[in-house]
Amino acid sequence: VSAFLLNRSSDLLVIPDFSRGRYFKLTNDIVVNSGVMQNDLEVLQGGKAFPETPAIGNYTSETDYTAFQGTFDGDGHTISGIYMTYAQATNYLALFRVVEDADICNLRINDMFLYAGAYLAGVAARVVNSRIINCSVTDSHIFGWGSNSGGIAGQALGSTKIQNCYVTGKLDGKNDTGGIVGRIGNGDVNSVLVENCYTTVTITNRTKPNM
Repeated sequence: VSAFLLNRSSDLLVIPDFSRGRYFKLTNDIVVNSGVMQNDLEVLQGGKAFPETPAIGNYTSETDYTAFQGTFDGDGHTISGIYMTYAQATNYLALFRVVEDADICNLRINDMFLYAGAYLAGVAARVVNSRIINCSVTDSHIFGWGSNSGGIAGQALGSTKIQNCYVTGKLDGKNDTGGIVGRIGNGDVNSVLVENCYTTVTITNRTKPNM
């Protein structure tokens, strides 16, 4: 399978909506914004500290969304300076909004700030029957006033496997908030596997602040 090579931040914007069977590979580190986490929390929460980083994919409802369904290989490289807030969307914010039958591997995310409602994560907000392997989110702050937020995935479903991943930084959320995964399953039977992962993230329970 021929690889779509990604080497600058604008390349992330052109990942096609129809990604099934396609292979994307980072060829170097990508700096979206510099020094995001050097700013005060109040400045970051305002939604205008940096240009919004567009998430990959779309999500409108449980039945209306565009999922990433290919392979994304970070090849050990880092994407840093991702900045996403409620100005872009209230829920389902992450580098990938939804992934289904996909593989995401060897990816490093650093210096990231997310601020919105529910289903927030560093890598993917909603993960269905997919694999996230050898990935990390470091020195970042994921701040949700709703539920189902996690360092790697907001919610993991089906036969999803999350392996050899780690998270550092801060995570704020309401219910179902976890250092690696916010919520596993959806009240039904699933076979999600989280294996050989660790986190040193600081978790704070919150509800929606005055805005």
